[in-house]
Amino acid sequence: MKWLLKKEMCEGVGLCNAPYPTVYGQFRFPLLLQAKSTIFGFQKRSKMPTRNNPIPNRAQRRQAEKQRRRRLALLLAALAIPILIGLIFIAMPRPPEVPSGPTFTKQGELQFFDGTSGSLIKTIDIEVKQDDYGRTQGMMWRKAMDDSQGMLFIMERPEPQSFWMLNTLISLDIIFVDEHFRILNIREKAPPETLDPQPSNGDALYVVEVVGGFSQKYGVKSGDKIRFELEQ
Repeated sequence: MKWLLKKEMCEGVGLCNAPYPTVYGQFRFPLLLQAKSTIFGFQKRSKMPTRNNPIPNRAQRRQAEKQRRRRLALLLAALAIPILIGLIFIAMPRPPEVPSGPTFTKQGELQFFDGTSGSLIKTIDIEVKQDDYGRTQGMMWRKAMDDSQGMLFIMERPEPQSFWMLNTLISLDIIFVDEHFRILNIREKAPPETLDPQPSNGDALYVVEVVGGFSQKYGVKSGDKIRFELEQ
């Protein structure tokens, strides 16, 4: 009876790989244990190293640790580089912001005439400065000016005049004019942001500032005349 039971268990799990003997004592006991473990749902897995999963030796563990540290160092470097670039950008000195200054306001028109023939050379729009504050500010902080624009300074009396280019950001032609509206002299292309004096040759009552190169472009010269009309 016992032999028949063990035979059925062995055949049920398909582990008997040899004919059953007629003597109970010759039954293969290890196969019975394997059958019992399969039937009852437990089978202990071996933790011993295999050919496909060998236990790493000390040199292999050391190499794996080095690779892990190298990957960690690369990751930290990748994170640190953008932060470092951002800090450098923040620490970089920035040029001072240039005030935008006043914009051009048309307050009249001015015409240049040839001193010999009397023919019209050029007509421009003008902004007028005729008080101390306006004359002091002048063209300061202006970043650009068209050659169809200019600034007319009306002085208190005819006398020698001298201008400078403090805080003036563009090159200018400075045209000195006497009380009879005749051009005394022109300081062409006065360099911006300098304290070099730009004097008149004689007593000037009017000074016209236009963009640098204007006089050469249109042929305006000493001895020519101006005429202006202010808006009411």
